[in-house]
Amino acid sequence: MLDTQNTTDNPFDKLKELHKAYQNSPEVIQELRREKVMSLRGRRRYLKRLSKNKNISTQQNAQSVIDTKQAAVQKYLDGVISNQGDSGSGRQFTWFNEIKDIPTGTMSVIALSICLDSVGRQRTLASTLVELGRAVEMEQWGRWLRSENKELEQRVYNKVMKEHSSVKYRKSALKAIATKEGLTKEPWSKDLCVKVGSLLMNAVLESANLFEVWEKNTYSKRGVKTSKRVGIAWSEQEYDAKTRQELGTFELAMTDDELERLEVLNEEASWLEPMFTPMSVPPVQWQTFDDLKNQNPYKRTAGVYLDSALGAQVPLVRGANPKQQKMVRRAIADGSLSEMLRALNLIQDTPFEINVPILEAVEWAWENNKCFSKFPRATKLDKLAFPDNWSELSKADKKGWVIRAREVFNKNREIDGGLALKTQDLRTARELANLPTKAFWVGASWDFRGRVYPVANFSHQRSDHIKSMMLLHNKKPVGEEGLQWIALKCADLGDFNKISKASISDRLEWVTDNIESILEVARDFRESFDGDDATKLYWSHADKPFGFLAACIEIHNVFTYGYEYESGFPCGLDGSNSGLQHFSALGLNEAEGALVNLTPSDKPQDLYEAVAEVARQKIDADKSESNKEMREAWQKFRVGRKTLKRNVMTKNYGSNLYGFGEQIKTDFMKPINDAITSDGHWEGHTVNPFAVEKIDEETGECLGLDKGQAAASYLAKKSWDAVNEVVRGANEGMGFIQKLCEACSNENKMMTWTTPLGFPVVNRYNKRISKAIKVYLYDKEFGHIKRSQVTIKDDIHDVVDARKSNAACAANHTHSLDSSHLHSTVLKCFDKYGIKDFFLIHDSFATTPADTAEMFNAVRQAFVEQYEGECLYQRLKDQVVDQLDHPEKAKLPEVPAKGTLDLKQVLKSDYCFL
Repeated sequence: MLDTQNTTDNPFDKLKELHKAYQNSPEVIQELRREKVMSLRGRRRYLKRLSKNKNISTQQNAQSVIDTKQAAVQKYLDGVISNQGDSGSGRQFTWFNEIKDIPTGTMSVIALSICLDSVGRQRTLASTLVELGRAVEMEQWGRWLRSENKELEQRVYNKVMKEHSSVKYRKSALKAIATKEGLTKEPWSKDLCVKVGSLLMNAVLESANLFEVWEKNTYSKRGVKTSKRVGIAWSEQEYDAKTRQELGTFELAMTDDELERLEVLNEEASWLEPMFTPMSVPPVQWQTFDDLKNQNPYKRTAGVYLDSALGAQVPLVRGANPKQQKMVRRAIADGSLSEMLRALNLIQDTPFEINVPILEAVEWAWENNKCFSKFPRATKLDKLAFPDNWSELSKADKKGWVIRAREVFNKNREIDGGLALKTQDLRTARELANLPTKAFWVGASWDFRGRVYPVANFSHQRSDHIKSMMLLHNKKPVGEEGLQWIALKCADLGDFNKISKASISDRLEWVTDNIESILEVARDFRESFDGDDATKLYWSHADKPFGFLAACIEIHNVFTYGYEYESGFPCGLDGSNSGLQHFSALGLNEAEGALVNLTPSDKPQDLYEAVAEVARQKIDADKSESNKEMREAWQKFRVGRKTLKRNVMTKNYGSNLYGFGEQIKTDFMKPINDAITSDGHWEGHTVNPFAVEKIDEETGECLGLDKGQAAASYLAKKSWDAVNEVVRGANEGMGFIQKLCEACSNENKMMTWTTPLGFPVVNRYNKRISKAIKVYLYDKEFGHIKRSQVTIKDDIHDVVDARKSNAACAANHTHSLDSSHLHSTVLKCFDKYGIKDFFLIHDSFATTPADTAEMFNAVRQAFVEQYEGECLYQRLKDQVVDQLDHPEKAKLPEVPAKGTLDLKQVLKSDYCFL
């Protein structure tokens, strides 16, 4: 229970009033209480010590550090602002009049909060300064609002400034409420935000000794880009200033006597806690775009949450620009969006519960620092010992040490970011598992393409270990057919020896052959975690480890309790390269439709392997001497479907050659380099086997090994050529959409269209200009404030960015179509088959095992109905023509010719969504 003594603004007073006025159920009162805690937990933890704590020593240590830092920051601010207020101090800074009435204690909390948030989010210095300024602006706004209308201010005050993760939503909500009441105030410019932010940043850097500004180099096709970022203060006391100067701005290790980072993050997790969490009651039904007025939970019409202050921050369409907001509001008003709204409400009405055995497995893996698959590390790497003979090392050896030390340093920064998030995830999961009813709900909203995204951070759209912790709460008896669906998913999630690419009958046979090992996995996840017995299955070796473990447990439960066992295990039906499926249906391209299983076949067709085969052929055909080392490395590795999968998937969403290379570097090379840095090897290699020597083109000097960057670019070219050879029809469709977009850009218009379910999409990309602002920032190395330059970017709202619009239009159009298909599937499931529980991720459809067979049919029926009537290419062209002022002058493309694909074949295909 939170201590409410000595608190001037008791956050639970409103709950008591609501209970008395509306006689809400206990569940609603509990949810309102949880929503208050979402808004206030972070600030309350910093402004007062908790009176009770089971881990008192740790809490006292962490709290005393924060208290000390806050006092120091406040003292610095007091001094600077007092000096500015002195009439003899000379010309005042531009920020003085804006902040002079804001208590420095409040600003010190804001400063520490935003800086810590920036560390976790790896923000640049420029964006951190803007965020600091925006947060102070919001504090000033609240005080102004209080002076203008105290009653109104009290109704919306719960948007506390400390909650860093959604400043822009609080700002827009406050302004919208005030505007409706006739109260408006000129917003701060970015220039002013940066200057106020620099004041707070200086206070933290100079007085707290907790943060530092460090440089990060990003390598791209256009060269090296250096950006300044905010990090926890790192220092090494074992070498002198001269040595540090040789190493540049790189600093090595965290100061142990200054801050136990993990303890602070564990005890003060609210610094990085997401604003929104799952709900213990069903979400508010979406009826309007937003609801900034209704205080009564039973009368709210938007915003997911019952609490009006929290719900006001959740718009129906995230990222919508003013034009799209107006179009969506109009569509709601005239009823053209009613069916899509109904589907969204059905999706968020699904109750979930925590899969406790999987939660226990995740906790065990985390506590024991198990490193496998994509599961995040729980501990940081040991720092690289500084060489005692540094002065005796050669220049090349010094450089090599710095590179290795930087790799460890950067990896530990990456681990740091996951530590706080994982702590929060586990706390949220355990809290949800302990709910009296076990049921919780995840509110949902749309992005600007109409795709469904959860409002809460903890959701089934996260990685394997989070997704697998969630079950459908409304369970049903499995039955014989349901067991087959669980078994099929068990084979897919394990994917041992690529069994997921085999036929349905072969997958079920694999489960039968391995049933004893599957049951062993379910009986004891600790014993079955890892091993080298070839006759057994180890769940850490699975493609989706926690998903496979969950499937094994379900099979064990059915074997134990029989077909009457009630299961909420989500059996997913996944699209087979969704992008190409939609393009194939748009153009009725039979050849490409067959590659993505839109036609019946005895076993699944594998587009990714087809592309990989062509890429291998192109590698083998390359006889150039300059590429010999990279060619032989890829030949030895044998490029497979998994290596090129993201290339193939994103090609149909507009990805280009450069993007292909970046994907291979991220998905393939980075894990190799991380394994070598973390574990000392990758599959026995202590050096990246794809790395080649990097030569300075001007000096000819060897710069060391390139970590596989050149090899990634080499394979990207082969992959690009292979994809374009295998997939041709989609290229024509993308070109058609891009030419329509170009016609809009030529008239300085954002291309807009309406999906088959009536959702209005705006392809919104405005030009941005860079602007340099001169500020004074504290330099930690030199110990005083220096004149610095910060670059910020401003949107030019009346000029369309033709390049970005053209690059994104095809992908956005395809995403809007898969969104339409998803919502149509939900309506088909509910209206025709009575299915009420959904576990959906864009092109992946899941429900309980008992209902999966009917969803299997509904997905296919909705897909066929979307494409068998009106030509959607012609529809898009007609909509674009309606937007143009002078369509007769535009170079409009011809609608792509239709192929011979019979869409009815989709209904007979086992593998298009499986």
